[in-house]
Amino acid sequence: MYRTDLYFEDDIFDIEVDVIKREEGITIYWSTVYGKKIGRLYCIKIDDKPLMMTSSTIINLDFEKAVLNCINRIEYINADNGPGKLLQHC
Repeated sequence: MYRTDLYFEDDIFDIEVDVIKREEGITIYWSTVYGKKIGRLYCIKIDDKPLMMTSSTIINLDFEKAVLNCINRIEYINADNGPGKLLQHC
């Protein structure tokens, strides 16, 4: 599990990202967003293509994009690190 904070529209959210599957060029992520409400986001990355959202309980498109950017950043920062590292900013 990876964790980071997301600052969005003057609010802070705690993002927890679990890598569900990583094999043969496919990575599947499950994210839980804690803040005013709890939201969940399920997404997939295939090879080097951009991260794609497959389902979400978050209804704000700009916020969903911000969470996807956090997942991309977590993946980039932790490419060679083990899970569980706490990131400070996204």
